[in-house]
Amino acid sequence: MILKKYCYYFCLLFVISFAQTYSQSLGIVYEASPFNVNGFYNSRDYSRGMIKNIFISFNGYLNDSFQLSFKVGYGWNIHKYSFKSGIDESLTEDITSGIPFECEVKYQHFMEKDSVFEPLIGIGIGYYNYNTTHKSTSGSNKYSTDYSTEGLGQYIVFGLNIHMSNRVTSSIQFKKIMIHSITTECEVEGYTYKVDYGQQNGFNDLGILFGVYYNL
Repeated sequence: MILKKYCYYFCLLFVISFAQTYSQSLGIVYEASPFNVNGFYNSRDYSRGMIKNIFISFNGYLNDSFQLSFKVGYGWNIHKYSFKSGIDESLTEDITSGIPFECEVKYQHFMEKDSVFEPLIGIGIGYYNYNTTHKSTSGSNKYSTDYSTEGLGQYIVFGLNIHMSNRVTSSIQFKKIMIHSITTECEVEGYTYKVDYGQQNGFNDLGILFGVYYNL
């Protein structure tokens, strides 16, 4: 896909830029993502839950206040729904997995000279690629549909770093998708369907991230 081609070029450009920074850190980040599986289908029926992501984060400090970050991760969600009426039972299962890439620039500044708390705010762009398998079983009837979701998303991020020592920093951040070109495609009985990601209003799709970083 053309997006993947540009993503590879983007990663190469980031590595070149990253090498010019004067201080780096490496971290692990858990994210309760702003993406909801229902948004992939643009569906309003029962909730299938949000995507969870685990990122490895590479960070380079451009100066005392600005940080450049590159994150690559793995995302997943598993949701099961069953309904039983008499002896008849219906089971629906959605299994989602994928690999997100993100790059962001953050401004961060200590609250006081000797403070361990460092508020931050930033802007980023990500490439997201998730695949969902929708399975449904009702009696002897079974069917399965595969969905492919991918695209670019621009987001803002804000939060707080907590410097636990000279080497270790923890962080809590919030992320909101602003502009995106994320779409879902599926093929059913020879027909191809394509739908834009159903973004939520306000802070209904606000993601939260918890990270731990080691300063190299």
